[in-house]
Amino acid sequence: MPHFNYILEKNLKKRKLMKKKECEKCKNNFRMLFRVQYTPEKKWVFICNDCVIEVRRDNEDYRYGGTWKG
Repeated sequence: MPHFNYILEKNLKKRKLMKKKECEKCKNNFRMLFRVQYTPEKKWVFICNDCVIEVRRDNEDYRYGGTWKG
């Protein structure tokens, strides 16, 4: 079992080191955000998954531009 504990401990440390970034729309912090355009101004912003679901529905201005992972 020492090997399992080592791996678990290593993964926990790695998670603590992961960066977080603020969602432009809801202002909460996340380890994964999506780069999108969703307004007529075509400005690129990072938003969370919940906000993506909200803004892409019936939105002609919505455009996906990649995923950011901390």
